[in-house]
Amino acid sequence: MWRTENKVYWAKCANFHGPDGKGKTAADKATRARDFSSDGLKKKTHAAWTDIIAKGKNKRPSYDKQLTDAEAKDVVIYKRSLIK
Repeated sequence: MWRTENKVYWAKCANFHGPDGKGKTAADKATRARDFSSDGLKKKTHAAWTDIIAKGKNKRPSYDKQLTDAEAKDVVIYKRSLIK
């Protein structure tokens, strides 16, 4: 199910990736958060995105102890809705 909002995204991701997923934020400059609509990210599978959320990558923190699998999957679905 596509969601029009996601509380976890707004609490943990929006500061870096921005409200639209474009990554043009002050925090983005420090962490180099990627634009969700970039070709590389658009091609990633749901499983790959969920894995990055869980384990972290580069400067991105891991959220495996903070989020349930269902919450991580919901964030991925929400992120995909931003690049439609």
